[in-house]
Amino acid sequence: LLLALLVGAVPTALPAMFTVSLTVGLMELAGKGVLVTKLSALNDAASMDVLSVDKTGTITLNKLSVAGVAAVGEYSEDDVILYGALASQEANQDPIDLALIEEARRRGLPLGGFVQKLFVPFDPKRRRTEALISRSDGGAEFAVAKGAFSVIAELCRLDGRELEEVNEKVSEFSRMGCRVIAVAKAVGGGRWELVGLVALHDPPRPDARELIERLKGLGVAVKMVTGDALPVAREVAKRVGLEEDVIKVSKLKELVKDDPRRAGEVAEKCSGFAGVYPEDKYVIVKS
Repeated sequence: LLLALLVGAVPTALPAMFTVSLTVGLMELAGKGVLVTKLSALNDAASMDVLSVDKTGTITLNKLSVAGVAAVGEYSEDDVILYGALASQEANQDPIDLALIEEARRRGLPLGGFVQKLFVPFDPKRRRTEALISRSDGGAEFAVAKGAFSVIAELCRLDGRELEEVNEKVSEFSRMGCRVIAVAKAVGGGRWELVGLVALHDPPRPDARELIERLKGLGVAVKMVTGDALPVAREVAKRVGLEEDVIKVSKLKELVKDDPRRAGEVAEKCSGFAGVYPEDKYVIVKS
């Protein structure tokens, strides 16, 4: 009878014992300022060997500031900032929008002289914002757009020498670890013109390098995931103590189609992925 009771009690008591032991661990973490919303998270964290982290807001502060401006053609640097700010909305609380609006105010640009009649917000597929602007003094309406350089270059139909010259400046900003935003303008439904480029700097968190080193010491491989261009991703990776062997996610997706096993090997060895869209994250984790 005693043996039967003992054998019967073990599986019955196990869930309670696991819950109690996890709760003790949770209380210890709570004392260190860690908020755990699920008890199973402790077990998940203990069994983790790869951690994929978003760059923006996790590795970096997500506080963008204007680090440089490059105007194109007859436009000035103030024009680039002004039209970029007009293609933004403060209510969105988007870091890029806020950085451009703040820079426009710092330069004393006349944002109050324009009315935003229509605004199309950013989405990951279009990778740009657009706005229809009218002047307070009754001047002609015009449209403005800002977004990833590749998207705006296609919108403006840049080619040949013009594209090559602007690409050099994009590369220069990228090597500085800056995110590059292009600004364009179109009057009366006419052809889009490239106004210029804005380099935005998002500094790494002060403790990012230390945290990554501690994770490596615990046997956890850290993979940085970002939608930024490859040169920017490599520069940020270098600053926070990751290897610079960041790859474009498009390369991984091609490998997944041709050779999934090889794709897995590449994903294991590299330290991050650039040019990532939200739907690409599943491909990365699965690989």
